[in-house]
Amino acid sequence: MDEVTTLHSLTKPEDLSYFFYIQTVPIAIGIPGNILAIIVANRKNNKQLSPSIYITAMGVADTVLLLERIGSILVNTVFFELDLIAEPAWWFRVTLYVLYTSSILSGLFLAGMSVDRLIAVRFPMDAQRLCTTSRARKLVFGLTVFISLVNLHLFYVVRYFKDKELGIYAVLIEAPEYKVVELLVSSFHMVVGTILPFLIIFICNIIIIVTLRNAANDRRIFENNPKKNSGSQHLTRMLIFVSFAYIIITLPYRLYHLLMRIPGVGYDLSVLYWRRRYITEAWTFLAIWLFNYSVNFYLYCLGGGRKYRDDAKQVLKGKFCS
Repeated sequence: MDEVTTLHSLTKPEDLSYFFYIQTVPIAIGIPGNILAIIVANRKNNKQLSPSIYITAMGVADTVLLLERIGSILVNTVFFELDLIAEPAWWFRVTLYVLYTSSILSGLFLAGMSVDRLIAVRFPMDAQRLCTTSRARKLVFGLTVFISLVNLHLFYVVRYFKDKELGIYAVLIEAPEYKVVELLVSSFHMVVGTILPFLIIFICNIIIIVTLRNAANDRRIFENNPKKNSGSQHLTRMLIFVSFAYIIITLPYRLYHLLMRIPGVGYDLSVLYWRRRYITEAWTFLAIWLFNYSVNFYLYCLGGGRKYRDDAKQVLKGKFCS
């Protein structure tokens, strides 16, 4: 077995089944939180702000990713035990496509919101013209179409084999006949799905923090309209909370898979011991990684100030639109 396996759709070996169940923690707190974040962002007094478009798009992408994890857990546990899916290859293709697409889009949407807030803070005179809901919708739509089309290759290059030593199905996304294509697309995923969002988010937030510190007493740095100052500060603080959480939570998972691709560092997956160790480590990092798509609403409540928390309370009371 000289090809590299991907752990997103490994079917459970008996002694590693708990890796599937620990994913239920971020799923349980994430789906309700994401739905609440979407509703709060689309309340009448919020939906006219460009960050609400990015927050809504992130909430949808994160929720889709977590729903995919529910499906994956069911297939890899209950359905597997009952032998309800005789041919799992089609399901693996779908789950990989959804997982890759939604995770990449979530990071890009956050990067887009980082640029939006950077313009609002650093160039307040241009913010009213550049940071509009119309521009945000166009960017979200364009990124969604582009990434969705690029990832269609997963339906063609994915295949699976049965690892009899571990008692699992493992998916290969480096089929020999697609080596060159997969190398190019993997490099694209690394750049667009990891390096680019990290750089944009990190650089934008550092500039925002420095700008805010240097202009702490100049309220004009946020908006020309004094009535909007408080709201803009809260949006910016929310962004900083979410952005650094994204970097801290997703970095271990990204770095691990990057290291596994380096010759001489990655494990020899032809050896049972190293395959088992790879599975254990990769699923541990995956469980941590999932929390990035689960905690945004709670970070919004923490960084968004009293106004956001009041909006969330109103939603919980059933007042969705006011």
